[in-house]
Amino acid sequence: MDNRSEWMYRMKRMESQYLLHVRKFVAVAKAHHESLNRTTTICQCSHCMNMRAHADSEVQSHLIRFGFVNDYTVWTFHGEKSRCEWFGLFTVCVSCSAPNSRKDHFFVGTTSAST
Repeated sequence: MDNRSEWMYRMKRMESQYLLHVRKFVAVAKAHHESLNRTTTICQCSHCMNMRAHADSEVQSHLIRFGFVNDYTVWTFHGEKSRCEWFGLFTVCVSCSAPNSRKDHFFVGTTSAST
């Protein structure tokens, strides 16, 4: 499963791969909210719809119970720029397909690229 829409919307929520991806997402979201000196994460489940914030464990629970809000493959509420999307273990800029080694693009999950 290469892209987010595959695991976020097509996998069964109790599959081990879905649970692994949810844990990874919560780790990214936690890093983002900690970088903003916040104690909670905006919940992107289909129930909260990016309008409520909870503890990380509750966000994870909501994603397993309710699934993700529709069409949230670019995690703009969780520190990601709108033009980049997750593909497997690295990011690629959707607008130009630049790999994550480019310095002039923003890529979540890397330390080598910047805005």
